Amino acid sequence: MKYRVIAVLLAALTWDRLFACSPLIVVPHVLDPEEQKVDRNPPVVPALRVLKVVRGHDPITLHGDSYTFDTCADKAVVFVDFTVPPSDDRTPVDKLGVSWRILRGTPPAGLREPAVFSQAQVVLIDWTERNDKTPVDFTVVVTVRDLAGNETTSPPLRVTDAGSK
Repeated sequence: MKYRVIAVLLAALTWDRLFACSPLIVVPHVLDPEEQKVDRNPPVVPALRVLKVVRGHDPITLHGDSYTFDTCADKAVVFVDFTVPPSDDRTPVDKLGVSWRILRGTPPAGLREPAVFSQAQVVLIDWTERNDKTPVDFTVVVTVRDLAGNETTSPPLRVTDAGSK
């Protein structure tokens, strides 16, 4: 799990350096018509945890390792991870799709729910903001979908950040 998270972060770091201030890239999750004919069991979704909330030019420290993730002055990213990887009886974990939605709270003004499921192991929630001093406090749920379209929703996860001083 640690290495998977580090790999995703390094990919994000590299991408950010190549295309400064670009939006995060989403790889769409595509259903498999053959799986839709035979798979009836939804994925198993474990609890979630917030790894880090990065706003502006914050550094990241995960699992004792330190990274610099420059999200640009007007970007914010919440890194959300599963406590253990989700699983499915037929779909490999790297082929599961994820999406999230706001359950309650007051999300930041620039936050928009995703329009599609993405194929990702770590959930990234990002928004554009003008003031990283504003506290945020909202609750999300993540839905995991297998190749047949069967879905399971996670327990709620509260995302908070006191903002910069």
